[in-house]
Amino acid sequence: MASPDTIDGRWGPVHEGIGGDAAWPPRRPRCIEQAAAGRVAAADLMAFLGLPDAPAYHDRAFFACRSIRQGEVPVRTGDPCQYLYVVIGGSLAMRIIETDGTERVIGFQRAGDTLGLDGLATGHYASESVALEAGTLAIIPLGGQGRGGQPAHRLPTFVCHLLGRQIIRDKATLAVMAATHALTRLGAFLLDWHEHGADNGPSFELPMSRSAIASFLGVSRETISRACADLGRAGIVTVRGNRFTIVDADALHRTAAAAMMPCPHHGREASAGRMRLNTEVRELQAH
Repeated sequence: MASPDTIDGRWGPVHEGIGGDAAWPPRRPRCIEQAAAGRVAAADLMAFLGLPDAPAYHDRAFFACRSIRQGEVPVRTGDPCQYLYVVIGGSLAMRIIETDGTERVIGFQRAGDTLGLDGLATGHYASESVALEAGTLAIIPLGGQGRGGQPAHRLPTFVCHLLGRQIIRDKATLAVMAATHALTRLGAFLLDWHEHGADNGPSFELPMSRSAIASFLGVSRETISRACADLGRAGIVTVRGNRFTIVDADALHRTAAAAMMPCPHHGREASAGRMRLNTEVRELQAH
């Protein structure tokens, strides 16, 4: 990839009045509009990510952006880790190549996620990301200096924020993978994709194949198909190809939570609730 313009001060001061917002997913149309034009103000990117200390970037700093096409691989295993990339729009699948040459999907990256963080350990990317759909990336340089010689002295703090944010996301993924039942894993995956998507409606479309979902969740493609059918028969979701419509949100939450979220309370009522949730999952799996 050609070296991008990283930080540029020629566009004038970044507007005032942006504050961090920890809610997910943060929506900052200004950031998205800027990214489409090729550059995004650092303060707006911080606010888009819901990160603190956005006022520290009110100093004419901008990050370059680039568009990606479906199927493009902006981060490749083994390449030098010269940049990190923040997803502004679109989605990608993160994968590794096993020793036998097979590909394994280890995650999906969407707006607000960061590509390339695993390259910070050795200086080379340890995985690769392939675009599932067209999108836009903000480019974070790791060289320490902007195009005009402007010191990027705040970048280390920014990178630490990105790391911390991704750790939180990864912990949520580990919770999904800790679930015993494939039905629970799929339910949690669907909820996560829906709740972090751009559309708050009950219907959403997944940009990846059933095989990619199965690889990520550690089950077979047939198991994913059966779990989808189970959710449909139970009246929880309807499935038409890659389009899912949530019919019973409460039931989907129960399906996702039953086998992986320990109840923090004690007593007969909590135990009864936990048993009821697990019973519902077993009944679904019995179909």
